[in-house]
Amino acid sequence: MKRIVSLMSALILVLAVIPGAGAQEPTLEEQIEDSVVLGLEWLAGEQHADGHFNDPNDLCDAVGRTGLVILKFEDRALDLGLDPLSVEYEYRDVVAAGLDFIEAHSHTVEIGPQEAGDPDGDGDGYGVFWDRICWTGHEIYNTGVAMMALSASQHPELYGELVQDAVDFMAWAQEDESCGVHRGGWRYEPNQCTSDNSTSGYATLGLGYAGAAPPFGFGITAPQFVYDELNLWIGVIQDPVDGDLDDGGSYYDPEWGGWVNILKTGNLLFEMGLVGDASDAVRVQDALDYIERT
Repeated sequence: MKRIVSLMSALILVLAVIPGAGAQEPTLEEQIEDSVVLGLEWLAGEQHADGHFNDPNDLCDAVGRTGLVILKFEDRALDLGLDPLSVEYEYRDVVAAGLDFIEAHSHTVEIGPQEAGDPDGDGDGYGVFWDRICWTGHEIYNTGVAMMALSASQHPELYGELVQDAVDFMAWAQEDESCGVHRGGWRYEPNQCTSDNSTSGYATLGLGYAGAAPPFGFGITAPQFVYDELNLWIGVIQDPVDGDLDDGGSYYDPEWGGWVNILKTGNLLFEMGLVGDASDAVRVQDALDYIERT
């Protein structure tokens, strides 16, 4: 017995001097937190002096990429219960510089009544949009992402007017009744009379963030006709339940169908939520069934 006790005592002493010996593995939550901390630290080091995130030799999509990165820093502040522009937040300067870059690259355009209604929510006759910096195009993608980042800033006194005009732009850019099956969606540029549910997903994300209640957004909603038209778009972009593997998923384009995948079906579900569908709505369940099968 004395020998066993001596051996156990020796083992305890050995374990005491081995680094990490006997330490518990971090929990899943702790591992996630460590990954978030390291990821944000790395991202912050990738920001350029003018506030943007992108390949320094290719500024084309800098607005969209910057908006997505800044949104992550804003989400982190929200998780911590902080204002992303407060001095208490360690990435305050990162967020401020990114939002300054986005604001500096906005453009105005004259807008007016469309077939479905008047998009000009504040009555100033203008909308605001963002496009690719190296040439025009992809206005809907870049504007949607910019709206997300600005709306998540928690500072409507700084960016509310800009977001309002961006909402007006999105309402004006939506495809009209005369565009047939493309009615109610969006394409790369405004009023192209063709739509797809990749681009439309970014438009509705921008509208969703703008319309969300604080602190998630600014509570700036589009005119009701935008949601009514979007509801029609949902009806033609969802693959009907007729026995094939794509039942309930989202097409890319309603005219030729096809290219159904989880990404666009996620867009579809967000669009359904934006127009007020409940979680037990048949078309919502059809979309969820598609994702579960895939």
